[in-house]
Amino acid sequence: MAASRPPRTPPPTTPGGGGGSCTAPVWNAATAYVGGSVVSYNGHKYTAKWWTQGEQPNLNVGDGKPWTDNGACTGGGGGTTTPPGGGGGTTTPPGGGGTSTAAPWVTGHAYHVGDVVSYNGRSYRCLQAHTSQPDWSPPAAPSLWQAI
Repeated sequence: MAASRPPRTPPPTTPGGGGGSCTAPVWNAATAYVGGSVVSYNGHKYTAKWWTQGEQPNLNVGDGKPWTDNGACTGGGGGTTTPPGGGGGTTTPPGGGGTSTAAPWVTGHAYHVGDVVSYNGRSYRCLQAHTSQPDWSPPAAPSLWQAI
């Protein structure tokens, strides 16, 4: 019997205008999120209630569902994010600053030594393999990340 591949998940979308801009990482179907993870999807900010993967936030809100809709994103300076795999993404922090062409750092993602991510416009290289947690952002975890 031939092995079958799972259907390809469409890439996450970048939140659009109208409701301000999201500073939370863009939801990615391939990323495993832990409780407390915050993501953006289609101009809204969502918080995971527990571990979840592949469950589109806007379709999985309410009792017994893994996401809480925190409402429309509010503008704070116009930061925008192109999701991983979206053609080399650029992350600009709200209020300006540096830019990075690396994929944005997200919680619940398994990072490997040497991976490069962007966080608030800066690039960081992974020093130790780990699955990221909400409080392990690159600037907060220098044992895991090195600014480059």
